[in-house]
Amino acid sequence: MIGISGNASFMELSKIFRGGGVDVIELGYLKNTAYDNNRSLYNTVAEAKRIIPEKTDGQEYSLMVQEDKWDWGRLEPCDNIIRHIRVSFHKYDVNEGLQLCELVKKSGYVCHCNPINIMGYNDRELLDLIDQVNETCPDVFTIVDTFGSMTINDIKRISSLLQNNLRVEIKISAHLHENLGLAYSLAQEFISYFENKKDIFIDASLNGIGRIPGNLCIELVMDYLIREKRGIYNINFIYDAIDDFIAKIKQECPWGYAVPYALSAMYNLHRTYPEFLIKKGTLKTKDIRAILESIIPEEKVIFNQEYIQSLYNNYQDINIDDGNTLKALRKIFKEKAILVLAPGESILHWKNKILNVIRECNCFVISVNFSCDFVSSDYFFFTNTKRYSYERKNIKKEKLIITSNLLHQEISAGYVVNYLKASNIEGKRTSDSVLCLLNLLQSTECGKIYIAGFDGFKDRKSHFDEALDNAYNDPLHEKHVKDILEDHFRNMEIEYVTPTIYKKYNDT
Repeated sequence: MIGISGNASFMELSKIFRGGGVDVIELGYLKNTAYDNNRSLYNTVAEAKRIIPEKTDGQEYSLMVQEDKWDWGRLEPCDNIIRHIRVSFHKYDVNEGLQLCELVKKSGYVCHCNPINIMGYNDRELLDLIDQVNETCPDVFTIVDTFGSMTINDIKRISSLLQNNLRVEIKISAHLHENLGLAYSLAQEFISYFENKKDIFIDASLNGIGRIPGNLCIELVMDYLIREKRGIYNINFIYDAIDDFIAKIKQECPWGYAVPYALSAMYNLHRTYPEFLIKKGTLKTKDIRAILESIIPEEKVIFNQEYIQSLYNNYQDINIDDGNTLKALRKIFKEKAILVLAPGESILHWKNKILNVIRECNCFVISVNFSCDFVSSDYFFFTNTKRYSYERKNIKKEKLIITSNLLHQEISAGYVVNYLKASNIEGKRTSDSVLCLLNLLQSTECGKIYIAGFDGFKDRKSHFDEALDNAYNDPLHEKHVKDILEDHFRNMEIEYVTPTIYKKYNDT
């Protein structure tokens, strides 16, 4: 049997799924939340029934519920309009999850038992879980590959344990993710293993729609079943649904295989960890891999932002003795006028003014995390590994000033300063490269500072070169920068050469 989850124009999609031969359509989640007909979240089964068409042609419908995110007291007796409820639960709340399974079954629903992250159970733990499930006896037990970390050998092993130990009357289902690009292969292995042994369910979605990297594609599974003569489906209905609904969504919110999510699967940990590190916009993939590899088992399943931030800080904080470097930079910059050139798009519109300031004020020019083709920079300051990788061919070693976190990349630079000191401004930590440079310049006793291209993030396209844009700009970054400018650099002699959202905080 094939299940499908989706929340586009539901009445039309339901008709398409019926025509295609889909057996079970999932409507969404039961959750403690305010009802909104634009979302597939419901407080009660009755709310979900509102979107079901009057004519169902024998179609069956399903809802998902996570044990700790919904008030069980709202469960209504099954009236066969929505027949299936899938109960998910974490390893630490198995007992509560199975209690909810019992309630669902007693209420007349087809009960699916969905233990989150089955790869988090070793064989002994899985056998213990199976013993408990056998006592509860739900209708279906699901192999849930939450972090997309399962391989072919894994699904063979888990399928064997279930076939040989799960009660005969309990059906088996598979819920697969695309972290490793294996969902279709795993589905074929799963189907083949249980052929002539058990009735099975396969969860799948149109074109694999789902949070990056996505789910098993229903059109691929249907095609496989048709070719293997294991089912009769009209796949053209499914392709129409993809063309009419899903293609547009994928353009706006892309999904599919992506290296960071493959890494989360390899280490079997919560997908938000790589997302958090990607949003930093400072790390190469090998850096992300190194940090993910250091996550201890106890922190893998539930995302802990404070914990991953500490790992990120520890990774960045390569401690060095930069005393001689600071002396050399102080000798170069002391009492000298400095133009700090950041990569905001304003520098394209104010080229002549920037060049005039450099010439008339006899400025040393320090470019921050980029090189500019119309300004001859005296030095280049980098705190960002990704930006340096993009610019490295344009910069001579003797003109390069880097913070010590870049030493992970074995970069050869004329000057290396301690990242922890540069990014720590009187107890406040910052990842903003311009602020790090201002902190460094403050210690060199330089003269007046002119700043160009420090525009602030107005939107995702904020740089003069779109290759420098980071699609994950932190919306709190602007306030963070403003607070530090106001509290710690107000007394520095700073003049903004180009328009900036930070101007009023310390412009002379």
